[in-house]
Amino acid sequence: MACSETATSTWKGASPTIVACCCVSSQEIDVFRLWLPFYTQRVDAIAVVIVIEKDDDPEDLESLCQKAGIHYTIDRQQDFSWEHAKSVLGVLVTEITCSWVLDVEVDDFLPENSEIRGIVSVMETEGADFATATIIDRLAFGGRLATTDGVSSYEELCVRFPVSAAVTKRLARGCVNPPSLLRWAKVKEIDTLRMGAPKCSKTLIVERFRWRTGLETRLQRDICIRPGSHSSRMLESQHILDELRKFGRIRAERWLTPRSHRIHGWMNYEDIYWRAVAAVHECGKLVEVGVWQGRSLCYLAEIGVAMGKHLQIYGVDPFRNFVAVDRNYPTELRETVRNHSWMHIAAGNLHKQGMLDYVELLQLTSLQAARIFERETLDFVWIDGEHSYEAVMADIRVWWPLVKRGGALAGHDYVKRSVRKAVHDSVFSGGSLTQVGTSFHISKS
Repeated sequence: MACSETATSTWKGASPTIVACCCVSSQEIDVFRLWLPFYTQRVDAIAVVIVIEKDDDPEDLESLCQKAGIHYTIDRQQDFSWEHAKSVLGVLVTEITCSWVLDVEVDDFLPENSEIRGIVSVMETEGADFATATIIDRLAFGGRLATTDGVSSYEELCVRFPVSAAVTKRLARGCVNPPSLLRWAKVKEIDTLRMGAPKCSKTLIVERFRWRTGLETRLQRDICIRPGSHSSRMLESQHILDELRKFGRIRAERWLTPRSHRIHGWMNYEDIYWRAVAAVHECGKLVEVGVWQGRSLCYLAEIGVAMGKHLQIYGVDPFRNFVAVDRNYPTELRETVRNHSWMHIAAGNLHKQGMLDYVELLQLTSLQAARIFERETLDFVWIDGEHSYEAVMADIRVWWPLVKRGGALAGHDYVKRSVRKAVHDSVFSGGSLTQVGTSFHISKS
């Protein structure tokens, strides 16, 4: 048996356009204190259902809501039910006069939050009734559960949870494209919106910070074991609980959604990097020769963070600036190159994707950088600098002795005649050469 108590407060603006809403229980108060200010500054109203279970005290949650000046309802439940809480939320939202509803969960953050009004304008122009969102799960180092203690903003939350993965989709097997922004008049039709209602051409991105300390307790609550119960949320929670109980963490590297893909450039050797990181010890040392804009270096760092390894990763590149900009570059990139150094661009890209703190950029030539390291101290070296026969020969000659036994040296563009000939003409003491796609890979025994 559940009942509701409503407390109505004022909000900025006499005629709200957008209302953001969610359900929250006392177990989510840690992230709710961040959720509130994140959305309050961008929308006209907030609607929240405070779900109170037996013996819960709503005082702290109510205090947060009252200080924020939002519209909220208390839903008292003897037997926990998200389904009931969502139905209460639907009723609460329809009582608020607005045009659009942003329907997200309490641990969901919209990176495009600052652009929400522009997105709504596009939807109005297109005559769309709703926009879906792609769920990206944000996990802590190594996929282990972490607290939000000391975190005071969305930006700090991203630093605490640096890994982007598709856990909801691939592990939990849950819905990853829910209707998240919809016309107020369509709130009651949310379950049938996909059946033919006009959809926005843009898909939103929602980052989910569910993977925090206390997750097991929250999942167990979601399951609400009842004879014959097979709700989708219960099954999702069970999949995640099984993973945590078996491995003690979420294996983030298995479901990684690399943010490196957002960096301009190309990369077709992810499997080599993945295996290199998997093979090294906890504090392995890896070097990438030829960074350009940082896409592959970012991926190397992401894999290390996802696997929970405290790696020493070095990116070597002279980062020379060129007066003439390649006509094949996107227009916005050409302008960036004219006004900034390549070093600035690579560092900026890595910082934007949260990986700059996990790598060290060395603005040196390949031969200069090789002098920094001692013999047989490197676990993995990737060569992707100059591709002339002489340059590849020189790179192999100086880097191979630095690779330790059990490590590897690999490189790109093995299909190019100059690279292939240089590899075949080089002397590899104890080396085993294989071709992986368009790359070469030499293991050291």
